[in-house]
Amino acid sequence: MAGEQNKNMASELAVEDNGAPISHEEEAPEVDKMGNPAPKYPHSPKQVFFSWVAILFAVFLVSLDKTIVSTAIPAITNDFHSLNDIGWYGSAFFFTGACCQLLIGKVYTFTTPKYAFLANIFVFEVGSTLCASAPSSTAFIIGRAIAGFAAAGVQVGNVIILTSIVPLKDRPKYMGFLGLVMGVSGVIGPLLGGALTSNVSWLNLPIGGFALLVIFFILEPFPPVEPDMPIIERLKKLDLLGEFFIIPSIVSLLLALQYGGSVYSWSNGRIIALFVVFGVCAIAFIAVEVLMQSTATISSRIIKNRSIVAGMLFQFCQTSAMFLMLYYIPVWLQAIKGVSAITSGIDTIPLVLSLIIASILTGQLISGIGYYTPFGIASAVLMAVGSGLITTWSVDTGSGKWIGYQIILGFGIGMGMQVATLGAQTVLDRKDVPIGMTLMFFMQQLGGAIFVSVGLNVLNDQLTRRLPATYALGIAKMGATEFLKTAPAEELNVVLHAYNAALREVFIVGTCLSCISLLGAVFIEFKSVKGMTALTGGRNVPDAAIKELGGSKSLEKS
Repeated sequence: MAGEQNKNMASELAVEDNGAPISHEEEAPEVDKMGNPAPKYPHSPKQVFFSWVAILFAVFLVSLDKTIVSTAIPAITNDFHSLNDIGWYGSAFFFTGACCQLLIGKVYTFTTPKYAFLANIFVFEVGSTLCASAPSSTAFIIGRAIAGFAAAGVQVGNVIILTSIVPLKDRPKYMGFLGLVMGVSGVIGPLLGGALTSNVSWLNLPIGGFALLVIFFILEPFPPVEPDMPIIERLKKLDLLGEFFIIPSIVSLLLALQYGGSVYSWSNGRIIALFVVFGVCAIAFIAVEVLMQSTATISSRIIKNRSIVAGMLFQFCQTSAMFLMLYYIPVWLQAIKGVSAITSGIDTIPLVLSLIIASILTGQLISGIGYYTPFGIASAVLMAVGSGLITTWSVDTGSGKWIGYQIILGFGIGMGMQVATLGAQTVLDRKDVPIGMTLMFFMQQLGGAIFVSVGLNVLNDQLTRRLPATYALGIAKMGATEFLKTAPAEELNVVLHAYNAALREVFIVGTCLSCISLLGAVFIEFKSVKGMTALTGGRNVPDAAIKELGGSKSLEKS
């Protein structure tokens, strides 16, 4: 059956019009590797433009919320007297996203993506509203958790929608502009975050409302990859048994990392029990996925793909390093350089602008060259160099160094932002693309949740080791920057050097993660997003069909 299908496809490719193969996408609809018809892409540039604008607004909304608290963290700890909660301000956002990312990705496979996208934006607005009006640290953390859950849905949804309006060979250009939007929000977010605790911000509400209206009226709905599925079958496909194990597994791990070494010692029975629950539930989840392949979220055909596994490792390490540095560079600027929260946001602009430039350039280059793997390798190298140089920062470091090193790090981050998700779109069949991308975003959420907490543990541990007990207690009660204002003048220099040394250890963690990301990058297969464009006139077809024409896999590189 498949052989006959490939022969027919080869015959279609051989049909000539005035001596040339059919090359118009309107006449040759794209198919996936298995020969299944893919969605028809919009022919009108105007239709693509407005749909894309709708996506960018949603991405801006979510990205703004990811960065808006980074520079506000020291101010929030001062306002709520809650240094011990500092890890939760970042982790809570990733916590719920990581727990539910796989479930959300599964939902997108059998529901209309447009409406799932809108629902997630609405829930995100609810969480943002709670953050904006939070009267306490606990309320703020709850708001961040709700927003993080919905952000996971918006994040995977924007790429799923992109795959339905833009051909694969052109997607890197568009994904580069996703980096632009995230970069702009990265500039604006920290500036707004600097005034977060003194000026309650409701900015997310009008932006979110506008995004909802634009998406509702302009974005055309398209069917899911598994349409017309009975409700019972949908419930089975949700892999609820797998979720039953993966959620407590992640929760236990994050709680252990959050409280271990700060609230409780690592040898405390509670922490040990959490790690045991994590291990048992993780093993149970793996068993469910292996033994129940018909309903498994992570099917064997996906996880056995080398590019998927390597991409997951790259995404996990790269994102973990990125968020670790983004959260603790402002802490260094405020605590060591004594700048305000708003000024620290301005001082991180070099990192964000270089990220934007690298993301856009990389998108254009990948669309032109076709290959994304080299950019993943370059990303890992530059991130390792940039974060390694940042570990050399001291109390006396001048602006030239802390600006220049951020630029190197930013270029590294920007070059690798789309590598893993492009890999999933390139090597997987259309029906598996939503889950493939969900796995990449899952690693992103999980990495952020884990290592923002790890950074806090490292910082607290180092402060305890390097400062007298009374100082460490004062920082915990008053917040980092507030305590430094009250430190005796004759002892301030000692405290600053100790704090700088503690933050250096946090940056070393980011450097190690950047180095490990190189291992993932080098194992991502050298595949081209252009596919068989030269031979098929813009169509993606199975290799077997190409062989019927006398072609070969080597043509894929043309």
